[in-house]
Amino acid sequence: MSMDVVVNGNAGNKANVDASGNLKVSMPLVLTQGGYAVVVGERDAGTLTGVATRNPLVVSEEGRLQVGQDTFLFHHMFSATSQSTAVWKHTFTTMTMVQSGGFLVANNNSTATATTGCALQSWRYFPLMDKCDSMLTIGMEITSAAMANQVIEFGLFVPTVTTAPTEGVYLRYTSAGWVGVVNYNGTETTTGVLTTTTTVGTLYDYQFLIGEGGVEFYQSGILLGTVTCPAGNSNIFLNEALPIGIQFRNSGTVVGTQMQAKFSCISVYLDDINTQKPWAHQMAGNGYAYQASEGGTMGQTTVWANNIPPGAGALVNTAGLILGLGGIAAILPTLAQNNDGILFSYQNPQGSVTQPARTLVILGVNIQGAVSVTLTGGPVVLAYAIAFGHTAASLATTETGSFVTATAKGPRRVPLGFETYAVTAAAGVLGSTGIHVEFQSPIVVNPGEFIAIIARNIGTVTTLGAITIVASLDHYFE
Repeated sequence: MSMDVVVNGNAGNKANVDASGNLKVSMPLVLTQGGYAVVVGERDAGTLTGVATRNPLVVSEEGRLQVGQDTFLFHHMFSATSQSTAVWKHTFTTMTMVQSGGFLVANNNSTATATTGCALQSWRYFPLMDKCDSMLTIGMEITSAAMANQVIEFGLFVPTVTTAPTEGVYLRYTSAGWVGVVNYNGTETTTGVLTTTTTVGTLYDYQFLIGEGGVEFYQSGILLGTVTCPAGNSNIFLNEALPIGIQFRNSGTVVGTQMQAKFSCISVYLDDINTQKPWAHQMAGNGYAYQASEGGTMGQTTVWANNIPPGAGALVNTAGLILGLGGIAAILPTLAQNNDGILFSYQNPQGSVTQPARTLVILGVNIQGAVSVTLTGGPVVLAYAIAFGHTAASLATTETGSFVTATAKGPRRVPLGFETYAVTAAAGVLGSTGIHVEFQSPIVVNPGEFIAIIARNIGTVTTLGAITIVASLDHYFE
């Protein structure tokens, strides 16, 4: 049986083609004549690999198209001029790293000596999970082509500084070119040398799509190559979780122009799984809670010095007794009756090109006082409040009028409650039940603005004695 197809016919059952020889097709408009069409999605056009990567769409048993939502895990930009010790661990042998111009610069001192290197590792580890991919993106550019014995490696691994990683997933760049590597407990499986062009001085976005079945390596959205999980391995790497690793090393003496590697934005996501992790949790996991961000003085934001008792001081209206987001402080309850005094005060950093500006979000507050030196007089009745949003430390800061030059903001106050201390309360007596408040509408402090815990004694002013107060603010920066 044969079938003849007549093209460009004008009547009957004849097919037509366009000027390029493509068959003209239209779908039936009658329901009973409808057939099936399988839809696929293209992940990569095969620009470098020569073969397009396409996957069919997935439909559930109920006939619903299955879609996924990503979960944000980590994001960092090297905009500061100093290391964020809250987020990164640095190790080096002779070769150095610096942060400059928005980049992490590796081999900044142009080291040519053999068996030298520098490395940066995230304190946080990132997991492999079943039925979803981990996506890592790293921006990187080179200042010149790699010379013999220069090696750059970055991905998920624990840096070894001067030798090849012993576990993980990473890209390796040498004078021979790019190679994608899967390392399972010391055994490397590679893509072989990848077909790609890396232009000196051009910033590329390198992406790792890491799943239980394999890894895909991308350069600025174009697939470079893949490594499938080797037979006999339980997963892509043996560890269940690994940190972000970046290292530049010299495997031997380097002769010629010294290449430097410059890294920019780094992000990590869990693909196709919505963990419904609250935004506050995500920001805390990114290092944006209870500690200072890069570009400022690193360390805790609360004031609690190790083995140093707080010295008692009188509250005043114009400046905080303690400069921090809570902590421990001792007060002399001698402030005039019904006057507000600042117990803890903190200015959210204004931000600049060397210190990222972040919004401070307060979700709750806890305050508890205890008599540390027996009171003479009383009773002491402390009314607590949060003051926030003011553009100067003083509670007397006033709001400027409409369109007055150099707008200023006065404090907004949110009452918190009372603590009471009986007449001549002895050392060790707690202040009633303490303060525990959760804000259904969070308190938002913009860059450059102040937030303060304030107290007002509506009881009797004492002549002697001290009250030690601890306070914490449930918060995050974003």
